[in-house]
Amino acid sequence: MNTKLTLVSIAAIASIAGTVAFADDETPSKQAPAIGYDRAVEIATNAHPGMVSETEYEREDGRDVVVVEVVTETGTMEVVIDAANGDIISAEAEDDDKEDDKG
Repeated sequence: MNTKLTLVSIAAIASIAGTVAFADDETPSKQAPAIGYDRAVEIATNAHPGMVSETEYEREDGRDVVVVEVVTETGTMEVVIDAANGDIISAEAEDDDKEDDKG
């Protein structure tokens, strides 16, 4: 399957799942974000090429963000994107062994 088609499919599924109303200050606002899942996936994978494993809206430091996990050749990157303007706020390597460390 074409990688771009796969990413678009994942983004479409994720956007359907992301249409939930949220109630507290730690979850995204009810207002539709300027940056949708598909655009966030594009931004994240342009910066860190790979396959998207997860996307979700969150609220961090008082702003709505899209968190995109990208599996790259060297490991998993967590890319946090500002949902209002598409800026990458942070991109950090995930510890792929953290589940194994729980014992």
